[in-house]
Amino acid sequence: MRFTKMHGLSNDYVFLDAFAAPPIAQRDDLAALTRAVSDRRTGVGSDGLIVLEPPGPPGSPGIADSAGSPGPHARMRIYNSDGSDGERCGNGLRCAAKLLVERGHAPAGEVRIETTSGDVLAAFAHADAAGRVQRVRVDMGPPNFEAAAAPCDLAKIDHDHTNPSHVRIEGMNATIVSVGNPHVVVFLDTPLDRFELETIGLRVETHPAFPKRTNLQIAHITARDAVAVRTWERGAGATQACGTGACAVLAAGVRLGLLEREATVTLPGGDLHVRWDQKSDRIEQTGPAVEVFTGEWNEQVSPDERISPTSPT
Repeated sequence: MRFTKMHGLSNDYVFLDAFAAPPIAQRDDLAALTRAVSDRRTGVGSDGLIVLEPPGPPGSPGIADSAGSPGPHARMRIYNSDGSDGERCGNGLRCAAKLLVERGHAPAGEVRIETTSGDVLAAFAHADAAGRVQRVRVDMGPPNFEAAAAPCDLAKIDHDHTNPSHVRIEGMNATIVSVGNPHVVVFLDTPLDRFELETIGLRVETHPAFPKRTNLQIAHITARDAVAVRTWERGAGATQACGTGACAVLAAGVRLGLLEREATVTLPGGDLHVRWDQKSDRIEQTGPAVEVFTGEWNEQVSPDERISPTSPT
């Protein structure tokens, strides 16, 4: 099975192209496959797996909907490294747009991608003279601070009754926000490297108030238009970057009066430019997309064999 490894700011994914190999879209073992390929010792190594497939019958990407509006060029299924549903991924969306354009599955310019939730997001991918896409801008849609959108069970968490998006968790004041997937955002006065992300991140992810688990973003503001972020992603753990998380941090910062509507978000893997348009209420994130390599996954080797100790010689 052919695969492509890609990353956005070191947030890396294994991509499967179901345009070129349609049977991939029909597989019922993608969660198990994700766990196998994501293993950094016995697999390819990644934060998850993404399947790109046509949105309708083969050969009909970009079909219009019943109202005549342009339809998506592709459908995108995201799996976290533990095999769970990723719902939405900003870095993955940028990489998906690059792959779709460079392989001729979508035209350069506006690439419309449908997520598993049914939302269609626009990615703007312009190719250079060599036909390569280096940077991509993605319209992530409006942020949602409603508890039901996360979802968050407010009965199981301390919260501000006049503003339920403000909660207290693990002794920290936080903001809950959905950007197509759930986030808890915490602003710290202290440097981020002092924060025990690996310990606290898992406790926040699995807190009883979040029935679908949640992502955690810890942030340290360095200017009105600049913020440093570390991220804990549900189903993947600490990652080098999170595109939706960067959008969630900007939205929470603006809501609290801490950030301007346009800022540079610095993650361990690099910088994202994030903008929350006041008129449209939509957030855009812009950053790089990189293809690392393409290879063949040996499906003759079972997951059990991959994790077995090497036999003595």
